Amino acid sequence: SITVNRNLFFFFGPSGVGKTFLAKTAAESLGIQVMVKDLSQFDKMTLMKDSRSEEPNLLDFVQNNPKSVLVLKGIENSSAEGYEFVIKLLKEGKYERYGKGDVDFGKPIIVLTSGFGKEIYADRSINTCNIPEKMIKGAIESEQQALKEEAKQKNERYYPLIPEEVVQYISSENAIFFNYLTLTNI
Repeated sequence: SITVNRNLFFFFGPSGVGKTFLAKTAAESLGIQVMVKDLSQFDKMTLMKDSRSEEPNLLDFVQNNPKSVLVLKGIENSSAEGYEFVIKLLKEGKYERYGKGDVDFGKPIIVLTSGFGKEIYADRSINTCNIPEKMIKGAIESEQQALKEEAKQKNERYYPLIPEEVVQYISSENAIFFNYLTLTNI
């Protein structure tokens, strides 16, 4: 049985609708620090010290700011290291720092963003405030199946864009859907 962390949120919607902006604004309103990491560029250096960067690494950031917001952008475009990190984070709630102890991810608010869920956020007749979990997971699986078929037709290898180990943590309580506003929506 999966226990969904109360500090974990999935923001679904097309690029540019404000998923990251909302997370940053929430952190600012709460008076806490925020760190945004693009999962497509995630590697071991994201976790460990990178001497070329002024920005603290992710583990130092969480250790020094336990009450913070951590935004992990674009889970469907994640690198292998990014998936490995997210799955470990979801399953264990911590990350082992060799020789330095564990970094606890139980306190920061964690936001995973994705462009998936188009079946839901593109249909303006759906009330996105209380979507059944089965419908959310079905929309993600449907998009992944379409991409799998497309890869098959092109004789390309298919990789699941959001691994089942991550999808199982999505619930109707932690999934928020975004879409562009039109004048009639305002």
